[in-house]
Formats: sequence, C-alpha cells, structure tokens
Amino acid sequence: MSKQNPPPLPPDKPGLAEHAVSALNAWIGDDLAEQGNALHQPMAFMQRNRVFPPAELPHAARVCVWIHGLGCNESMWMLEPSNTVLPFGSTLERDHGYLPLYVRYNTGQRISHNGAQLAALLATYMGAHPNVQELLLVGHSMGGLVIRSACHQAQDDSWTTKIRHIFYLGSPHLGAPLERTANVATHLLSKVDTTATRVIGEVINTRSKGIKDLRYGNLSDQDWLDFDPDALLENQRVAVPWLDSVRHHRIVGELLSGLGPLGDAVVPSASAQGDARGLEPGAPDPSDVQRMSGLHHLAVAQHPRVYGVISGRLGPVNKQSLQPDESDTDSTGAAEPPLQQDNPQDADPETADARWNRVRGIKQLIHNSVDRGASFVERHHRHAAEKPFRILEQVDGVAAPAKLVEQIYFGVVDASYESVRVVNKLVEGVDDWVVDELQAREQGEE
Repeated sequence: MSKQNPPPLPPDKPGLAEHAVSALNAWIGDDLAEQGNALHQPMAFMQRNRVFPPAELPHAARVCVWIHGLGCNESMWMLEPSNTVLPFGSTLERDHGYLPLYVRYNTGQRISHNGAQLAALLATYMGAHPNVQELLLVGHSMGGLVIRSACHQAQDDSWTTKIRHIFYLGSPHLGAPLERTANVATHLLSKVDTTATRVIGEVINTRSKGIKDLRYGNLSDQDWLDFDPDALLENQRVAVPWLDSVRHHRIVGELLSGLGPLGDAVVPSASAQGDARGLEPGAPDPSDVQRMSGLHHLAVAQHPRVYGVISGRLGPVNKQSLQPDESDTDSTGAAEPPLQQDNPQDADPETADARWNRVRGIKQLIHNSVDRGASFVERHHRHAAEKPFRILEQVDGVAAPAKLVEQIYFGVVDASYESVRVVNKLVEGVDDWVVDELQAREQGEE
C-alpha cells in the first residue's frame, strides 16, 4: 500500500461490518469476551466510529450519554431525519445544548457487568471534565437497564449527583416475555429425548448471558450468582432502588391502541413503565410515564414524537448553559475546537490495525466454531448411537458381542472427532502465520 494512495478514512458512522459485529456480540458476546476475541466490543465512548478515551472528548456544561440496546450500536441515534425518524443526539444538542456522547458496548455480557463498566466510564469522564454541570442519560431497551445497574453500583460516586433526568425508551424493567418464551422452549425441548429436539434446544440455548438477563430484567450480580440460568422461569431478581433525586422518564411504546399488554411488540407496557406494584424501593413518579401509541420497539428510540416528549420534559433551553465555560477555552481565551477529522496518513495505522484485528477475530471465531461444532455433533452422535446398543444389550446371547461392538464403534467415533480437532488446531496455526505475514507485507509497502 503506497503513500501516494493512502487508504480512505473509516466511515463517520458504523457500517455493515460494525452492525454485524454488534449482532454477533448480542448472541455470543459473553463467549467472545471470555476468549479474548478481537470481535468483542469493550465498552467505550465512540465518536465518528472511533474509540475516544474520556479525557480526549470535548468539554461541555451539559452532556448527554446515549446507550443503545441489544445488538445495536450508536448509529441508532444518528439516522437521517424524516417524517418518522429523527437523530436524537444531534437534535438535542441543537435544541438544548447537550453534548452527545455515544457509548458502544458488548450487549451479550451480563447487564450488571456492563453497568459496572458504564459506572467506571462515567466516573473517568467526569474526573477528566470536572466542570460538567449536568449529566443526562438516555437508554433504549437493554441500555436503560444498564443505566439503572450503573447508578445502583455507583450511588456514592460524585457523577450521580450531576443527574437530573434519565430517559428509558422501551426498557424492560420487569423483563421481556420473548426471553421467557425462549427459556420455556429450551426447557421443554430438553425433556423430549430425541436427537432433533436436543439439537434445536442446545442451539437456542447458546444465546448469551446478556440476553438471558432480560428474562426478568436482572440488574445486579446477586440476580445470577449461584443460579442456574437455564432453570425454568425461576426469578431471583433482587429489587434495586431507583436513584434518588432524579426524574425517571419512562417512554412506553404501544403498537396497537387498547392492547397495553402487547406494548411495543417486544416489551409489554407494564414492564416498560416499571410497574412493580411497590416492590421497587423509591418507585418513580407515575406522572413520568409517557405512552406512545402506534410505535414499535425501535421507533421509541427514533420517532420525532418521542423526541418531542424528551425535549418537552427537559424544559425550555437555558441560553446561558450553551455558552462555553472556562473549561472550554485555552490559555488565550479561544474556544476549544471541535473534534477534527484525522489526516488519512495519521488514521491509516489505526485503521489497518483495526482491520487486521477484525480478521483475527473472525479467524478465531471460525476455528472455535469448528472445535465446538465437532464436540456438539459428537455429543449428539453418541446420544443417538447409544440407544440401539442399549436395546441389544437386553437380548440374551447378543449382549456380550453388542458390548464389544459398542466399544470398538465409540473408539472409532472418539478418534474421528479428535482428529477433526487436531487438524483444526494445525490449520489455525497456519492461519495465524498467514495473517501475520500479510499484515507485515502491507506495512512494509507503506
């Protein structure tokens, strides 16, 4: 790759590759994190589709942190405006002066884990920007639960005192019935002793711990420690207090008017409004619930009517708050410049590294899938093959030969699947060398 033809800058917004990685993180993100796979998305502030450390972000008197839901990323707040869509982040900055800070994270990890990471991220940001006067939090779906978990785990941190409003857009405070349905389905399938049902049940059950936390809206480690996540509809969720001195605005989508239990077709109305019948300590004001008729689950994070509710509840614009404070100026008194686009040559190393890391992540995912797939097929192969041998062992005169044949048969089965794993490991080593070599050659041509 020559200097005369530098690579283009990465796109300002997440593209198809980022969307695919976000979806993958939703389904198996807990596994990706445990494996140290490069496709794992650690929680971070994102600007222009790039990770920015908190200290490198701009100063502002008012800051709004936007937290997406399951399988999404920050692009959900940046869509092109239309009659049914509004980019909430930039519009709120224009109308109320809140600097938008977008968070991207691995939605397949435990909600309590992401809550702890968000609390740490906000503490780091506020430590680097002590002159922030107000912190506004907005979360869609799972993102709202991550916010509640973060506030619960950081109630003594100073950044929580900067919060006046939190908006939850279609967040399942009492859980999501789709996850409970998946729990019932896998449980029933596991009780039917056929290879087909067992395979289907195991495939469904590969969904991440983050998804399973949505069953009852788990917020703390206590909700899942020493607990079987595959148990049938067992709920040991511990009631978590709502953060004091904060208005908790809950936006409830109702796709079909008059069918409140349906909600936005993903989260029922009762769950989205957090109506726990007094079981939640410090229950928020019922007047801070806004039902939005005709809106589905994603629309509650994008529709102009929802933005109108957010804007209206924040009140009129305070022009004074839009002026830069002392932290926004340098020693000459000039306002701090906004984030600038990088020079292509400066951005190239980071772009190349990110690209090759993604290649390594995909490679590792493929080889892990082959390895797990071999074990998966072997397990069900053995289960299916054991049945006829069990029958033959009950027949007089056949039992002894059947036992011998069984031992030989399963010896061959074990050797066959182990050979697949050994070859896969050897190929993985070759792939590692090829990727390293290709990256080194690319860097040598620059």
